[in-house]
Amino acid sequence: MFIDIIFFSIIVGKIRGGSLRKLGELNFRGIYLFFTGFLIQLAIGILGSKEVPFWQLICSSLHIISYLFIFMGIYVNLKIPGMRLLGLGSFLNFIVITANRGRMPVSLDRLEYLGRINDIELLKSGSVPMYIATKGDLLSKFLGDVLALPKPIFRSQVFSVGDILMGIGFFILFQRAMMSGKDVKGDSEEVKSDTNVNVNNPLVQ
Repeated sequence: MFIDIIFFSIIVGKIRGGSLRKLGELNFRGIYLFFTGFLIQLAIGILGSKEVPFWQLICSSLHIISYLFIFMGIYVNLKIPGMRLLGLGSFLNFIVITANRGRMPVSLDRLEYLGRINDIELLKSGSVPMYIATKGDLLSKFLGDVLALPKPIFRSQVFSVGDILMGIGFFILFQRAMMSGKDVKGDSEEVKSDTNVNVNNPLVQ
């Protein structure tokens, strides 16, 4: 989902006349924290299905730990536009994941709607390291991966309320970064123009 949002944000930013080079000018701190968190989740996804004693418990614990790294990265970058929404969305996901022992609950009905039958079977078998089928509890119904858009509009994915907030945060971050400097440039040119008028005006001393 986030890959789609990032591409959409870049396209909108380019249409508005923004520049991808501006992203490199962000005063982004602690990037290693995000990298560590995402690397842990990637490792869980790759190694999570291994038949190792207590491995599922280890993966669940690592999933929670990965969010702690991400939260630290968000905290040191709170001044960047969009980062607060990213933090709020991540926190909502973290709440429901922690409540389900390190696994994000996923709606089987939404997966069936999207035609992802194989994923339904995997979830029922409990072999997916970071996800679990929703159990019907109130928290999972509201904060789990229980939402989906029609396939012609969006890729066949399920997502959560937290994911939506994070997506909006990504969009704001990319727009503000890609468009940075345009307003400032316009203001400086206006000030320069006013200065030239005042210098050339004999009535202004």
